[in-house]
Amino acid sequence: MTRTRTYGAPVLRVPGDFDLPALFDAVEEQRTDRGMSWTALTREIAWTSHGTFERMQATGAGSCHIVTPLIQWVGRTPESFTHDADGFEGELLPDPGRGRWRWYWHMPELAAAVETRRVERELSVAELADLLGTSPAEIEHLAATRYGTTISFAMRCARFVERSATSFQWEHDGRGLRWSGRRI
Repeated sequence: MTRTRTYGAPVLRVPGDFDLPALFDAVEEQRTDRGMSWTALTREIAWTSHGTFERMQATGAGSCHIVTPLIQWVGRTPESFTHDADGFEGELLPDPGRGRWRWYWHMPELAAAVETRRVERELSVAELADLLGTSPAEIEHLAATRYGTTISFAMRCARFVERSATSFQWEHDGRGLRWSGRRI
């Protein structure tokens, strides 16, 4: 499957593709309803700058780690922002509390779950890449990444293994240790 990329308005073709503009619409609606500036929002979720938001909106892509706190802040499931979400509700991310660190994708666990499911279904890496609308290199990179992947690819992987995005989250405690903190 060939995946078409258009910045700002993604073409959602694979189950689990993440609709970043829909998330930003929900964030903007709640931010406005709460009378918050972008600076106040970034302070409340304690992790990034408005410039990061602007870049994500301009490119139509965002890191799974950076997007997750926004999803939690609007009070919806990660799956509610995905293509073909019917019948796959997901779970809400718990509120880590004001000033606490943030939820972080446990990439080794996601990679292991994808590999296990790939083997169970007797798919080659190329066949899995086609199924997920990506390249074999991105599939192979998943097991080696230290910093995560795009939210859309992470969500497609979670859907492929039939688990919620929340089931792959850990609360990062900010100590700089990989996978430090506590499991959801």
